[in-house]
Amino acid sequence: MTFLASVKLFSCVLQMWPIRGGRHRRPGIALVLLAFQMAQAGFQNIPPVTLATLAANVAMFLRLFRGFHYPKLGEVCVSVVHVWYQGDWKRLIYAAFFHADEWHLYYNMASFMWKGITLERRMGSARFLYVLAVFTVCTHSLLLGLNYSMDHFFHQSSYLADCAVGFSGVIFALKVLTTHYLPPGMTYIMGWLPVPRKIACWVELVVIQILIPRASFMGHLSGILVGLLFTSGPLRAIMDLPFGGWTRHRYHDDYGAPERRHTRATRQQSYTYHAGATGFRAQEGAGLTEEEELEVAMQQSLREYEQKTTQAAIQESVRDTGVAGGRHPSAPPMHSALEGPPPSAPLSDLEALRQRRLTRLEQLHR
Repeated sequence: MTFLASVKLFSCVLQMWPIRGGRHRRPGIALVLLAFQMAQAGFQNIPPVTLATLAANVAMFLRLFRGFHYPKLGEVCVSVVHVWYQGDWKRLIYAAFFHADEWHLYYNMASFMWKGITLERRMGSARFLYVLAVFTVCTHSLLLGLNYSMDHFFHQSSYLADCAVGFSGVIFALKVLTTHYLPPGMTYIMGWLPVPRKIACWVELVVIQILIPRASFMGHLSGILVGLLFTSGPLRAIMDLPFGGWTRHRYHDDYGAPERRHTRATRQQSYTYHAGATGFRAQEGAGLTEEEELEVAMQQSLREYEQKTTQAAIQESVRDTGVAGGRHPSAPPMHSALEGPPPSAPLSDLEALRQRRLTRLEQLHR
């Protein structure tokens, strides 16, 4: 279905959308753009947790759940006053599923969809759901800590009352995690600004704040810090404690393939070092995704091809050094590098071989 056909179909749906006593919201053009992007990706290609999170956010915005009290944004947003001083702790979770307007929802969900597809395929649905839940609570908790610290140092009470809603803080944490698993390179911010992938989240933090001054800078910054605590800090080890503790975290990466030990030899020999796909494994192929299993098979195939090519070249060299009358000298047996050097040939045989090579070389120059 083309984009124009999707827009026409959506326009018809808008005319028939039921509005019952003002309880439901009628979707606008931003949601049809989101639906079009999901259709492009293929609904069957979106993993279940990612798809359910997208559906839950859209359903909450359109108020599709019957019997649910839909609060105002001021009743669910995260702030130091509401959460810390008034003890309304449920806001740490509620705030992620409410958005200021339709375009706020669209930008968050469109960004989350691609990150969710990548990470859920890598981690698995159960662990990805676990990461989403922890990131949601940690991001909003860190937001409260940052706002409280800003009030303490700058003595501005506005930080205590600053209230934020939306899924963007969690998305920034997922962005750091996604970048961590990708090889170094360039990426594009907003589709037009090329930046190194390692600093993309920081550049996007500044660009979004310039383009949308009302965006929650502290909320986005909290997401980046949570992502860094996971990839470079103790958060992943703490999250692994219910699943085997520190020992399992040390030797296995439960959020992807088994973890590598980053030695110089590994960096030189591994085809997928930057992608984090190779490493020490108890069993060949254990815990790998389909892409990583394909890479392992390709490496094995390359090694076998190199061995066969080397053996064929040696055999061809032996045939080229035959004596007159069609009789070949007895070639020394092939030895691997682990078996040591081959035994030395008698001096007379070496001298005869040298003479034959000199004669062959002179014939080639004539």
